[in-house]
Amino acid sequence: MDGIKHYKHNGTILLHESTVAGEDTVSMMGIEAGLLLKGYYEVFENDGESLNVQLSPAGIAYKRLNSTDWRAARHRDEKELGSETTMTEDEYSALLEKRKNWRTLLNPT
Repeated sequence: MDGIKHYKHNGTILLHESTVAGEDTVSMMGIEAGLLLKGYYEVFENDGESLNVQLSPAGIAYKRLNSTDWRAARHRDEKELGSETTMTEDEYSALLEKRKNWRTLLNPT
């Protein structure tokens, strides 16, 4: 075997790369491996066998944006139905501002 490289986050292997007889192979380990390939993780330590990674600023923004989708959608739905909203308008505006900033981290252009 020519070489093996693991990308780990908190001890969990996200991606496994190996080279055997000059042939490269990559095994992805779950959805987080896709985020690794998109650049949402960055290497913070190389122990010789594994590259330990952590979420990059863009990765944090991606996760925060996705985790707040339901709150924004719920507020819009409540308004369209004419129901009392769970968030105040100030809270909703603050959420939208945060989401805008996170999108800017993901797409700075």
